Amino acid sequence: MNKSVFRINTSIGRVLLEYTGLKTQKIKVVLGKKQGLNSVNRNRIRRIVKEAARLLLKNLPENVEIIVFPKPNIFGLKSPKIYEILADALLREEI
Repeated sequence: MNKSVFRINTSIGRVLLEYTGLKTQKIKVVLGKKQGLNSVNRNRIRRIVKEAARLLLKNLPENVEIIVFPKPNIFGLKSPKIYEILADALLREEI
């Protein structure tokens, strides 16, 4: 299986784009307990980041996985703002 990974640092955290040989798109959000948030806030961040990444997947090939390691300071941001930051990062990296 041929894989290639792109690492992008953004203001909301680190984003990995992994191109796999599979014909599926996946979104993974990694946010641990050690970042000082309770489970309700961690799950809210996961939901918001997944929604923003889901909108990005429409413009990406079908063999890509998006893995996001968000910073805990994005707690107050809404999905459109996170989408804008992710889209700008992808355009900046020309992916």
